[in-house]
Amino acid sequence: MPTSKRGWWSWAKTMSVEYLLRHSLSKIDSQHFWDLMDALPVEAIAKIERELVEKTFKESY
Repeated sequence: MPTSKRGWWSWAKTMSVEYLLRHSLSKIDSQHFWDLMDALPVEAIAKIERELVEKTFKESY
């Protein structure tokens, strides 16, 4: 369901986001996002992109 960044929290609290992320929505903010960006090694991005594209093609055909 497309929404603005400001509308994301209102949408997320009606979904299972807290369960899936295993975090309280009150702790998920823009700073949390940026803090997690440091947890992903830059070298891993290409592999993740490749795996996502492959899975997307498998699921769509």
